[in-house]
Amino acid sequence: MELSLLARSESPPPPGRFNFKDQRNSMIVAGSLGLGMYVTAQPDVKDAVPVWMADLLGSSITIGALTAIVLDLVFHHWRAGPGVPPLDRAPEGPALT
Repeated sequence: MELSLLARSESPPPPGRFNFKDQRNSMIVAGSLGLGMYVTAQPDVKDAVPVWMADLLGSSITIGALTAIVLDLVFHHWRAGPGVPPLDRAPEGPALT
């Protein structure tokens, strides 16, 4: 019974901890890991871009970090326009499974 009570607690994570219940955070992790693994699995990707960009896009660590930064800006910091409420917290309602 104790375990089920702990599993249902909806308290936010402590500061500095990652919140996997917010689907935007999960998308950031999945996107950055996915592109990082893609560059590792397909090393010829850097041949399809200009030479000055090949160093940036040829490294899985670099492309993963850049993807995480861009997706964080898109999901957490940029707004869609006037009249659109900010997403300061996870949307209410049941999570998609």
